[in-house]
Amino acid sequence: MTTVKAHDPRRKRRRITFIVVIILLILAFFYGLTTGSVKITYSDAWQTLTGGGSDLANQLIWNLRLPRLLIAFLVGAALAIADACCKA
Repeated sequence: MTTVKAHDPRRKRRRITFIVVIILLILAFFYGLTTGSVKITYSDAWQTLTGGGSDLANQLIWNLRLPRLLIAFLVGAALAIADACCKA
């Protein structure tokens, strides 16, 4: 059995890559919430997600944009898993 050193450069690189990917996913999520035929500001999107926001923003985010984004993320994850299974 091999041991992993605490200061392994590959481990550090994986951790940094993971953090960058998570940040990019969060940015893509908020970009998807705010863009469309009706523009919603980032602050309105945040207020809507935390329980406030205008009626228009509430309707658009909760009924249209959020379900579409969640489905898109889930489909992307499923395709990534299917690709990994095919290559294994």
